[in-house]
Amino acid sequence: MLVSANLNNAIPGSGRQYLNTKKEVINDPSSALLSLIAVAIGIFLILLSMSLGLGLGIGLTPYGKKNATLIPVTITTTPIQTKVIVRLVPKLLQNINCNLYSPCGCQTTGVDPVFRNMTFTTTGGRRRRHKRVVGGTKVTDSRLWPWLVRIGTKTVFYCHGMLVNSTSRVYATVSCLRHHSLTVPELYVDYQLTSALYYTGRLKVLRVIQHPDYISYGNGLHINDLALLVLNASVPNSTPICLPSIESIFYPPDNTVAVLIGYGGSSQLNQVILRTLEPDTNPLCSQFVSSSYSGELFCAGFTAGLQDACFDDLSAPLLQYDIVNRRWILIGLVSNVTGCGMANMPSVYTRVAAYVDWNPLLRK
Repeated sequence: MLVSANLNNAIPGSGRQYLNTKKEVINDPSSALLSLIAVAIGIFLILLSMSLGLGLGIGLTPYGKKNATLIPVTITTTPIQTKVIVRLVPKLLQNINCNLYSPCGCQTTGVDPVFRNMTFTTTGGRRRRHKRVVGGTKVTDSRLWPWLVRIGTKTVFYCHGMLVNSTSRVYATVSCLRHHSLTVPELYVDYQLTSALYYTGRLKVLRVIQHPDYISYGNGLHINDLALLVLNASVPNSTPICLPSIESIFYPPDNTVAVLIGYGGSSQLNQVILRTLEPDTNPLCSQFVSSSYSGELFCAGFTAGLQDACFDDLSAPLLQYDIVNRRWILIGLVSNVTGCGMANMPSVYTRVAAYVDWNPLLRK
């Protein structure tokens, strides 16, 4: 209801104007409703402010006492710690000059591998697991590692192998062959690889000789994990990798600089520098290899992880550069992958030096 006063009536000549006592009543239902809503909102706001004031007074006053000090609230956050790890190329791998006259362990073309420093940034979170060599660099020239072969069927290749003693013999792990059910007569070797998809030639495997004392345990440990493959012909234009000169259960020693090469689940060959770890002296390795099997196995990796073999690198070779004789030596084959680059979880390798005199076919 709107009320208006009529100011048009005045007493003539008086110079004054008076409000007319007559009032005009304007009936407007919608205006009345708006007035009620406005009044209700005002009342609600008043009650709300009173409630908030009462609540804050009670909630922030300990035990309902007046004039008490408000209790501050402290929120603690844990900062994300970022760590930068730089791994330099060891001096013995900085300027490789392989002896081209060596009967084994050297590239016939005079092309030597080149390594580079690696920088890693970690944030303390859990690292993503991979399928192939972790923390390495790509190899684009097949001439760098001519002894490396891939073992499988005509259509799929699963395991790595190394040409040994003569270019018609290949070392691999029993665990990889058995895991993928690779047996003759449908077993082949691709050699002089430019990638996992392209190769120079293919040879048939005539015979697979597994170590007679091979044992596989449920925890992923494989003892005497070594097999010799006999090919139907020699790989042309190639030399074999060198083997350790004498049989030893202590070679290589702890903290030896080594190079792992492999394809893993990728079509790209990778190489990575690692350090060997002895089960008897290094707790990082003894958690996976007991002293009972230290003569047959050893580990390679780093405490912080980041560089390692991975799950599709089984049977991949671990090499040491002999700086005195200027040639490469096969010291291990990937037997068990524990962490794939995770911290404190190095991979386990078959100790090739323990089997130098194992098979007479190597001397033929």
